[in-house]
Amino acid sequence: MIHNFPDFALGYNSRGSIKISLNKIEEGICDFDTAIALAPEFPFCYANRGWADAQIKRYEEAIADFGTLLKHQPWDSKIYCQRGYAKYSMRNYNEAIIDFNKAIQLGHNMPHTYENRGLTNNKLKRFKEAIKDFNNALKIDPNYAAVYADRGFANTGLKQYEQAIKDFDQAIKISPNQPLYYNNRAGAKLNLGLKNDAKIDYETAVALSNHKDPVFIRQLEGAKRSNIQPPQTFWRKYYRIGYAFILILLAYLTYRYKRTGKPQPNAPKSKQQKGFRELKKRK
Repeated sequence: MIHNFPDFALGYNSRGSIKISLNKIEEGICDFDTAIALAPEFPFCYANRGWADAQIKRYEEAIADFGTLLKHQPWDSKIYCQRGYAKYSMRNYNEAIIDFNKAIQLGHNMPHTYENRGLTNNKLKRFKEAIKDFNNALKIDPNYAAVYADRGFANTGLKQYEQAIKDFDQAIKISPNQPLYYNNRAGAKLNLGLKNDAKIDYETAVALSNHKDPVFIRQLEGAKRSNIQPPQTFWRKYYRIGYAFILILLAYLTYRYKRTGKPQPNAPKSKQQKGFRELKKRK
């Protein structure tokens, strides 16, 4: 169709969407560029290009496209949500909150919208507000494992470690093969002094990530540095004490040897040596 009608903007937009579905993101964006150049009044082309830009982490371009679209469709709650996520990815958390608020205000009451706003509140350390968002998300979808984990993170931020562990337990119950849930539950257990339980969770996280994820490996190493160790045997427990005793004994023997050894040539003579020589002269 494009060969026969090279100025047909919708054709480029459709082909771009197909390329995006085939994971040919860059080629799809080129088609959207052409479609927008031919028909800049078509708002959905901006939506498609913005979404594609976000897929390859070109968030500034995505935010610009979503902004252009919202000038034409200020009622589109979904676009506010997508722009908010792009701003969140750029760590513009305060601006992201504004977009998520607008999306919810316009009726985009989806669980992921509340989750995204809750995640942004977590980044801003507004943990109580984050928990409210996660609660709203779970009212809509009570089987949303990621939201339980997100709420667990917020409870950890409030130092409510027991409640955090309950949230991570529920997330693991729904999705038992997610290493991040075990990793975060280990952190909560560690704060409660449950060192051996935390170690098990860290090791499970590493195992589920196939020992390839350096984040979990560093977490496990950090757990070891925090004295999370298996039960110690007798020799493992007391070998350091014995080693310290040997060092002290060697230091003492060295000191005694120096005190009782032969005097140096230039060393001052002791009173006993001086008295013995005077007694020898009298005889």
